[in-house]
Amino acid sequence: MATFCTYDIGNHIEYKNGQRILYSGAIPTSDPLVTMETVETILNLSIMASEVPLDAPWTAPSAAEWDAQMVTTWMDNNISSRDVRSLFTLAVQAVFSAELRDVSFLLCWLPGSSIWITEVK
Repeated sequence: MATFCTYDIGNHIEYKNGQRILYSGAIPTSDPLVTMETVETILNLSIMASEVPLDAPWTAPSAAEWDAQMVTTWMDNNISSRDVRSLFTLAVQAVFSAELRDVSFLLCWLPGSSIWITEVK
């Protein structure tokens, strides 16, 4: 498979509540509570990802449970902040080009689509 460079040098832009905020790093940090829950969510998902064999995610110990729920169900049960839900929704929509209600939580672990395995810098 051919690859190409993606340039991401510079600041990122968060547009929220009619305001444009510049930030650097993996996630916006303008609100400490939102930052804390975002990092907690990423860490929880990364821990879950460590249990998933990427070449056969359907063999993971929780595969049946994850396949029985949509991503939106997982989000509703695990993310309380409206702003973190918004970031989470944006990430899922960017990777899958679909609404959260249309994506099985197990699908998130398939090779090439595993958006949860990340580093927070």
